[in-house]
Amino acid sequence: KTGLIAAVSENSETGLAVQNQLSIAEQRYGEKLIYKHFYGLSVEALADSLRNLPAKRSAVLFLPFLRDGRGRMLDSKQTNKLVTSASKAPVFSMWENRINNGLLGGVVISGREQGLRAASMALKILQGSAADSIPVLDKSSNVPMFDYAALNRFGIDRKLLPPGSVIINEPRTFFYRY
Repeated sequence: KTGLIAAVSENSETGLAVQNQLSIAEQRYGEKLIYKHFYGLSVEALADSLRNLPAKRSAVLFLPFLRDGRGRMLDSKQTNKLVTSASKAPVFSMWENRINNGLLGGVVISGREQGLRAASMALKILQGSAADSIPVLDKSSNVPMFDYAALNRFGIDRKLLPPGSVIINEPRTFFYRY
């Protein structure tokens, strides 16, 4: 069966750039998936569109969305709640700072990981290494990261997650703490 990916995005400069990148990916996987675009919608129209998605064989890809189609500014906590409460399907993001408040997760761009790598390079330069002697990083700093509550909400077995996945918001048991 074919799966459905619903992409949510604003029509800002960043949103349009990410939409363009998604369009390239869609051409690659187009025959295997059906894509719906919820681009530049008002909060109300977006919620209605998400409510109408099927719960099975669907996923939401949450791209930049901090300004709705009517120009209303929203913070990430508001948009996370809007999308996750309206959708019966799991919601994925590409940014570490979005994985919370009901979003399932994904292989995310980790600002923390990028910062650690940049700091390591800067330290080498400060210790006297020439900048052109530091190798270019060719391995992605992206991290597979998933929210514990969302995994449980959708009944997703951890064995299906990519190796090295980070689970956030997992309850800490008494034995774990001590």
